[in-house]
Amino acid sequence: FFGELALLDAEPRSATAVAQGPVRAFRLDQDDFYDVMEERGEVLRNILRVLCQRLRRQNEA
Repeated sequence: FFGELALLDAEPRSATAVAQGPVRAFRLDQDDFYDVMEERGEVLRNILRVLCQRLRRQNEA
């Protein structure tokens, strides 16, 4: 996934993506995103896990 920071902090997104083949994409606005996080806690846990991994990789670089 990408663009999650913009959903979390309401700032302009800092990521773009270019598909190299066929893709299915799903667009989610902030209100819907918050609803999903409330209904399915595992979504929030997975996003936090990925963000932590990304931060750790940045710190190692």
